[in-house]
Amino acid sequence: MIDINSYKEYLEYNPETGIFTWIKQPSGAVKAGTVAGCLMPNGYIAIRFKGPMITAHRLAFYLMHGYLPKIVDHINRNRSDNRIDNLREVTPRQSNINRNISKYNKSGKTGVSWCNTYNRYVVSIYIKNKRKFMGYFDNLELAIAKRQEAELLYYGMLSPN
Repeated sequence: MIDINSYKEYLEYNPETGIFTWIKQPSGAVKAGTVAGCLMPNGYIAIRFKGPMITAHRLAFYLMHGYLPKIVDHINRNRSDNRIDNLREVTPRQSNINRNISKYNKSGKTGVSWCNTYNRYVVSIYIKNKRKFMGYFDNLELAIAKRQEAELLYYGMLSPN
């Protein structure tokens, strides 16, 4: 569990910028007034303080809301943007919806693809790890509209892509 008082004693969080700053010198290598954390290869910012590293987005959420959910999601999908307005608690399903579109996707919308057999767009959505067919469409816009309708019905939210 996070010792919140230790973090508050050494770190200051700016919710408008998402940046943590050292307000007290935690070690000889780090100076007070400098930005805390480092950019990790996976795109997240992590801070080491009195033990294991913690990601800045999880620490920010905890500091602002007083609890730490299982999943904290970056709304704009930018893993280093830790402004509190960009962070939200989500379910695993919602987290999967908010991921980047596959590089193989040619339609620009998750769940909408071109079917060469029927020369039409095909729409599908995954429900409880099973693919559900939503229909074939001649028009890309209609196919995207059908996918969005299914997202609202089954997920309760629209995916950003």
